[in-house]
Amino acid sequence: MRVLVLAPQPFFQLRGTPIATKLLLERLSEGGYQVDLLTLHEGADVDLLNCRIHRIPRIPWINGIPPGFSIKKLICDVVMLVTAWQLCRKQKWDVIHAIEESVFIAWLLKKRFGIPYVYDMDSSLPEQLADTVPVVRPMLPLAQKFEAAMIAGSHGVMTMCKSLEDLARLHAKDAIVVRVEDFSLLSDENAEAPEVLKSLDGPIVMYVGNLQSYQGIDLLLNSFAKVQVIHPDARLVICGGSPKDVARYRKYARYVGIDRRTHLLGVCDLPMLMSYLQRADVLVSPRLNGRNTPMKIYSYLDSGTPVVATQIPSHSHVLSDNVAVMVSPNVNSMSEGISQVLDCPAEGIAMGKRAQQYVQDHFHPEAALETID
Repeated sequence: MRVLVLAPQPFFQLRGTPIATKLLLERLSEGGYQVDLLTLHEGADVDLLNCRIHRIPRIPWINGIPPGFSIKKLICDVVMLVTAWQLCRKQKWDVIHAIEESVFIAWLLKKRFGIPYVYDMDSSLPEQLADTVPVVRPMLPLAQKFEAAMIAGSHGVMTMCKSLEDLARLHAKDAIVVRVEDFSLLSDENAEAPEVLKSLDGPIVMYVGNLQSYQGIDLLLNSFAKVQVIHPDARLVICGGSPKDVARYRKYARYVGIDRRTHLLGVCDLPMLMSYLQRADVLVSPRLNGRNTPMKIYSYLDSGTPVVATQIPSHSHVLSDNVAVMVSPNVNSMSEGISQVLDCPAEGIAMGKRAQQYVQDHFHPEAALETID
């Protein structure tokens, strides 16, 4: 069977969605499918068995495409539509696997070329857009109607959490709906911690992930400013983000007076993720909104390091008070949650062990990959 995968993202980059896309491509290829990937012009080339990578034409003035909605991403999506249309005029695929907003492209291709599509639904696009661009919120009902049409027109829907599964089932007519939850990316090979982490003294509060606004990095920095009053020896380590985002938050750390105890390290190598997470005393996810559970949460839990996360749907699908400290998405609650772990390290260690067992029991890669088949 020939599959066209539409991935409207820079591929490959070391961040959640491209990592999930790479795992999907590897699974399809190992399953004997002939796979073609159409993705954006940015990203590193990777060698994948039985998979050809096509890219949209390079757009000279568009680079550094961030996660989430942006004008850059919108322009790339239009170019991807034109490129996909041209490819479908020359070649034929049995099915299209459409990731995120590329479902709109797949819907149009189905109308013109009759190719069925599977919707890889990582989030509710209307809700994500309304959270990112509040000015479009009055158009949310219309956008939700478009989303319902995309779901209803699909051959199947792959979701990553229960709330998205429920949403898909609400609109699915003949489509098959399955839930394929993420899993820990930690490997058995534990690389040695980098020197920059070895040299740090005092307890470490760590965040790993991109630095987009919805991740709550401003909330984290302001919360750590309060934590530092009680725990002056604590350090905040932030791993991830583009150079531009790193520079912006370094400036903000100076503004709130925590720059001497805050370390923005940029992107860490995936094989070293375990060494980073286990070097920390507290792992934080200060995300502000969303339904989809961040991929990092599964690795956080698997590391055995205590986790502090905001009490929002993105987290509460997977996390509970038994395996994490759940806090409201505000400065006082976040700072109190971090301080709670630093004040009672024995309780944090016990919670980390429960979390590690929980993720190993319920979120293992074999189950997810079998569902993809």
